[in-house]
Amino acid sequence: QPNQQQTHKKPAATRGKRILVVDDNATNREILRVRLTSWGAEVVVVSDGPTALATMAQTDTSFDMVITDMQMPEMDGLTLGRAIRQEDRFKDIPLVMMTSLGQQNSSGELAEIGFVASLTKPIRPSELHTRLIEVLSGTQPAKSERSLPESDPTSISLDSNARILLAEDNLTN
Repeated sequence: QPNQQQTHKKPAATRGKRILVVDDNATNREILRVRLTSWGAEVVVVSDGPTALATMAQTDTSFDMVITDMQMPEMDGLTLGRAIRQEDRFKDIPLVMMTSLGQQNSSGELAEIGFVASLTKPIRPSELHTRLIEVLSGTQPAKSERSLPESDPTSISLDSNARILLAEDNLTN
C-alpha cells in the first residue's frame, strides 16, 4: 500500500507551479493538463503560439514553465521560444520542447534559444515527471541522461536485409 500512496501523492516540485502548455492537438493538451494537474500544478493550455504570447502578456502572475510542441501551424515551437526570450520579463521562464520521434532538433539550437529540456512524444508519465523535477528544481541530469538529445536516435544505419520485430503492450505507443 505505501507504493500506491506514493504514486498518488502530489510531487512537491510541481505543487502550485504555474505551467503553460502550448500544443495544437487537443488530445495532447488534455492529457498534459490532466497529468500536470494531478501533480498539483496550475495548468493553462492554449492551442497556438500567438495565443500563448497573448496569455503570457495578459497574466499578472508569471508562469514557472512553458511546455510547447515543436510542430504547430502559424508559429512553431522554436519561433515561440524566440518570441518568449525577446521579452525581458519572460527571459527566466524555463522552456521545454515536445517533439515527435524523428523531429528532434540539435541540443545546441534548442539551448541557444533557451530551451532547457526536450521530450519526445509519446511522452511517458515517468519521463515527464523526471524532466519537470529537473527543470523546476534546477538540477541537471547526468550526462548519460541529458535533457536535450545530442543526436537523433532514429538515425540508425540498417542492412538492407534487416528485419525488425516490434512488440508493444501500451496502446499509446
